[in-house]
Amino acid sequence: MNNFEVYDGDRDIPVVLSCEHASGVVPKEFNNLGVSVEELNKCNYLLDKGADEAYEFLVAKLGCNGIKAKVSRLVIDVNRDLDQDHLIRGACNSHSFNGNQDLTIEEREYRIKNYYLPYRNKLHSLLEDCEKKYGVCFYFSIHTMENCFKNEKRDMDFAIIYNKGEKVAKKLGETLEKRGH
Repeated sequence: MNNFEVYDGDRDIPVVLSCEHASGVVPKEFNNLGVSVEELNKCNYLLDKGADEAYEFLVAKLGCNGIKAKVSRLVIDVNRDLDQDHLIRGACNSHSFNGNQDLTIEEREYRIKNYYLPYRNKLHSLLEDCEKKYGVCFYFSIHTMENCFKNEKRDMDFAIIYNKGEKVAKKLGETLEKRGH
C-alpha cells in the first residue's frame, strides 16, 4: 500500500499543498493499534476532520501540485520531525493505544522506513522541484482544528500558522481579512 497520494497540478503556479492528517486509515498489520475500531474512531487525533475535503477542493481549484497522507497519524505522524514527541502517539485524551506503546527499535524503524520517509522524501522532492522551476515555492499544509482544545474554546473558522515566512503569512491573513474571511 502506498501511504500517500500525489496530485499533479495542471496549472503553472509556484504552490505546493500537503495534507498530512487527511486519513484515518490504520493498515491491518497494526491491528487497530490494539484497540477496537469503535475506540479508534472516537479519537480526535485519528485524522483532521474535513482536512481531506479542503485539500481536494484547493488542489483542484488552484491546479497546483499536492501530496496527502493515506495513513492515520496515529501510525506515525508525518507532520513531525523524527525527534519530536508524539511521532508515534501512545495515547490521546482518554484513549490508550497498546499497539503504539513499548515499541522496539525495529518496530519504530519499520514505521519510519515504510511510512514516514517515503512521504517526507516525496514532499521534499515536490518542494525542491517547485523552487527550481520558479525560484520560489509557496507551501501550504492543510490542517483542521477542534473548536475546543485543552478546555479552551477556539473562536475561529481557520488559522494561518507558520514557522517560516512571517511576512507572507501576515500579508495573506490581511488579504483574507479584507475580503471578509
